[in-house]
Amino acid sequence: MKIDHIVIYALTKGAWDLLENGALPIAATAGKELLALMEQEGLKVEGESYEQLLQNLNDIYQKVGLAEGVESLNGDDILKLKINKPYDINIMKQLDAEGIKPYMSPVVLIEIAALRKIGTKSILKDIEIDGDSVVITFKVIH
Repeated sequence: MKIDHIVIYALTKGAWDLLENGALPIAATAGKELLALMEQEGLKVEGESYEQLLQNLNDIYQKVGLAEGVESLNGDDILKLKINKPYDINIMKQLDAEGIKPYMSPVVLIEIAALRKIGTKSILKDIEIDGDSVVITFKVIH
């Protein structure tokens, strides 16, 4: 297991053991900090629209090796983002098998923060593993 996977696992499980579902809001703050660090490194997360944001994230994920890509599976008042083959999928699967949502995965953190950055008002509803992908579901607030 890689050291970054060990850290992700330990932080996610530790916060979950302490706070259970109350740990999920940590992802919003951590994601905001992760985005700031990425932008300091020249990886600007931007988009005038949701579709442009997804294309930008897709490019970044592929450039730095975080995932093979991201796609939208939207429905009414729901945003569903499918991240294909994230680099930490094995840790996500391990956490999921233990009943813990992998909310501290970098790709999850980035998605949460990026939606907020472009002004999308939403609530994280679910994170599920789908084969070698992770699907993040948000409820849109109008």
